[in-house]
Amino acid sequence: PFDIQGGGNDLIYPHHSMCDEITKITKNKDFAEIYCHVGMVSYEGSKMSKSKGNLVFVHQLIDQGINPLVIRLLLISKPWHQDWEFIFAEIEHYRNTFNNLKKCAQKYIKLNDFENILKFILNNLDFSSAIEYVLNVEKFDEKNDLAILETDSKLKPLELSKNIPWSGYWVMALGSADGYEGSVAFGNILNVASKDILITNNISQGNSGGAMIDNEGKVIGVVTWGMNYRESQYNGGGILDRYCAKILKCEYEYKGKKTWFDYSE
Repeated sequence: PFDIQGGGNDLIYPHHSMCDEITKITKNKDFAEIYCHVGMVSYEGSKMSKSKGNLVFVHQLIDQGINPLVIRLLLISKPWHQDWEFIFAEIEHYRNTFNNLKKCAQKYIKLNDFENILKFILNNLDFSSAIEYVLNVEKFDEKNDLAILETDSKLKPLELSKNIPWSGYWVMALGSADGYEGSVAFGNILNVASKDILITNNISQGNSGGAMIDNEGKVIGVVTWGMNYRESQYNGGGILDRYCAKILKCEYEYKGKKTWFDYSE
């Protein structure tokens, strides 16, 4: 008996079924602990086979100038356990996908994003969803560790505030304090230093990346929690100006730099 028995799904019956029955009778055991039957690949409506002469070889695709990594990307994007058809027209799609993935190569991936990508891969080798997750990072700001993700969810976006944050402003910090999703903390702005906002809100590392909301229900910044070298807690956030030209289009200028706020008022 084997630990794992692999093969095409066309071997399930009668080949592997027969082996299993014989082993049960002769050894009183299953033929294999786990079966991994891969899907069949077809071409022009028929299963690829030597007898039909409809095989498409990798070396033929490479000779046509197709990048081997594009071919590999196509193959791993197909569910391994399901039948699928090879279509030449798909090569261009995966070539574009590969080029887009190369643009993501130098981007920093947060631990949470890495864990989500890993979950897709460990879920029956779902590379297609993992690749889609990576590509759905619309804009990325490595310095501030923020990204804009695309989603199919129909949600009403929060409006970005046009008010310049000043000391004494009432603010609300949203996030997942210590992992508790949907946490809310209330407080005030202590000070605004350069592009940082110091706040009195009681927050933790789970709040980082959450919205900082003003008393009009509009986003005034992004929450940041940290510890300095003396282990003192830092409660604060980044002013919207911090994200100009990265994840925000800022139409104003102040002292020669792009800004979200109209300081002329």
